[in-house]
Amino acid sequence: MRVLIPTRPEQSPLVRRSARGQGSTSRLPHDRSEGRTLIPQGKRGFTLIELLVVIAIIAILAAILFPVFSRARAKARQTACLSNLKQFGLAIDMYAQDNDETLPAHNDNEPPYPLYDWRYDTFICRLLPYVKNEQMYRCPDDRGCFPFGTVNERWWSYCFNRGCEYSPQVPFGLSAFEDPAGTIILFDGAEPDQGVELTDNNSLDKPPQWDNDARAAYTRHNGGLNLTFVDGHAKWRESKSIKHPELTAAAD
Repeated sequence: MRVLIPTRPEQSPLVRRSARGQGSTSRLPHDRSEGRTLIPQGKRGFTLIELLVVIAIIAILAAILFPVFSRARAKARQTACLSNLKQFGLAIDMYAQDNDETLPAHNDNEPPYPLYDWRYDTFICRLLPYVKNEQMYRCPDDRGCFPFGTVNERWWSYCFNRGCEYSPQVPFGLSAFEDPAGTIILFDGAEPDQGVELTDNNSLDKPPQWDNDARAAYTRHNGGLNLTFVDGHAKWRESKSIKHPELTAAAD
C-alpha cells in the first residue's frame, strides 16, 4: 500500500514572500531557460580610453596654465624690485636734502662702515640710514646676490651710474642735471664695485659689448631692467631701448 504525500505547490519565480510573513514581495528578473534568478550588477567603471582622454585634457590645461603662473610670479618679482628702486630714489632725495643738494658719492674714501670690508665704503651704505631695510639691497631675481654684508662677495643688486659724478669721490649736485626726470642714477646690475662707467663695456648704452653678468642683470625682468631717475621716480624699461643721453647730466 502506497501513501501519497501531497507536494507543496511551487512559488511563482516572480513573487517571493519574506520568511517572516510580512507579505512584502520583490520582483527579480528570471532566466527561464536555466531556472535562475538574475541579480542586477553594479555600475560599470571607466574604460581605458575614457581615462586616457581625461589625462590628455589635464595635460593640455597644465601646459596652458603653468606658463601663465610662471609669468605672473616673474611679474611679482619685477614689481618688488621696482619698489626697492623707488625707495632708493626717495632715499637719494633725502640724502641730498641733508648734504647741500649733493648726491652720495660712488666711492668717497671715507672710513669703511663697518671696518672689515671695503664694500661698505660706497654710496650704497651712505643710503642705509635712509632706507633702514637690508632686504631692499637685493633684487628677488638676482641669483648671484649674497646675504647683506657678506665679506668679499657681492651683496647688492643695484649699480650706480657713474655718469652722475665728476670722479668717484666727487658726485654731482642736483643743480648739475638739466633733465633730472630723464637721467638714470640707479639700475639693476651686477658690478663688483657697484658703479658702471660710461666708458665701460658694460655701460647701459652698449648692448653688443655687455659681458654675461651684465647681460643677465640688464635683462633679468622680462627682457628689461628697473631704473631709478635723479628726480626719484622708478620705472621698467627694455634694456636695449636705453640711450647714451639718459646716462649724462645734460638734457637729452
